[in-house]
Amino acid sequence: MATDAASSFTPTPSLAQANLTIATATSVPRATTAVGLLAGTSGSVPPQIGLARRRLTAMGFDGEIGQTLAVPAAEGPVLVAVGIGSPTAVDAAALRRAGAAFARAAGAHRQLAIVLDGAEGVEVDAAAQAVVEGVVLARYRYDPLRNEPQGKTLLRLTVVSADRAAATSGRQRGRAFAGATQLARDLANTPHSHLNASRLGDVAVELGRERGLSVEVFDKEALVELGCGGLLGVNQGSAEPPRMIKLTYRPPGDPSGRLALVGKGIMYDSGGIALKPGDEVHAQMKNDMSGAAAVLASMSALAQLRCQSQVTGYLMCTDNMPSGTALALGDVITM
Repeated sequence: MATDAASSFTPTPSLAQANLTIATATSVPRATTAVGLLAGTSGSVPPQIGLARRRLTAMGFDGEIGQTLAVPAAEGPVLVAVGIGSPTAVDAAALRRAGAAFARAAGAHRQLAIVLDGAEGVEVDAAAQAVVEGVVLARYRYDPLRNEPQGKTLLRLTVVSADRAAATSGRQRGRAFAGATQLARDLANTPHSHLNASRLGDVAVELGRERGLSVEVFDKEALVELGCGGLLGVNQGSAEPPRMIKLTYRPPGDPSGRLALVGKGIMYDSGGIALKPGDEVHAQMKNDMSGAAAVLASMSALAQLRCQSQVTGYLMCTDNMPSGTALALGDVITM
């Protein structure tokens, strides 16, 4: 059963990112300490860098996707040249990788800005979304169980573009997608001792309240009545009760379509009676609930993204543990 420490533990720090500001501007804010400047393998070099292409090449920077080069400056923010590959082939995926490379290169900095000039082959909103996803996810860390955080916490990211309206639309989508990914990572990274099926139900209820989702949590008695023999069979060996969590998103007005998502939520998978070896892979069996984490995280972003379809998510959650009551190999279940 969950300990008192576990019951007071918050497994989802990504839900409390009020300290992270993501903004758009037409110029670099004064408080910025590191600026990312996009440069391809050919064509002009951003003039802010202050170096000719031949000089960048001599310093080992040729503009390939994900390359970075910090350019010393007498004053002002650190300038980081960020490679985006061939200017004629650049796409959102390349910009996402470039944003991630910039975030890692500027890992000692909390106030970042990235200038979209140089990505003219990609629509501004798509470019802004991609770099926000790249930067935010590259700086992701799971720190709740550490005495000291890993690295510097990102406090502000500014996307700089002359088309501020389009950049704003893109960075809002980028934050929604990155936030959902962070939530899924948080849940998958949380140790089993701190996140069982019941606790995930509590997280879903809290999240639903914040994100406009209706949430129903079905306990063991309800699952018996529904005839969910598969989930109950896997749960037979566990001291922790199972949960089926149903989340529903309804858009304003008539939905344009309907979609159902089902996520596997095996909170820890020992292999049951078919025991797995005690190796590094076995140690990561807390990740067997990543399907449920992905569905819950996806549902959390639907309102932000103004989804027009009605979406229902089902999280099927239990441990798979060995005990005298565990389902045996060859047993028959009914569902």
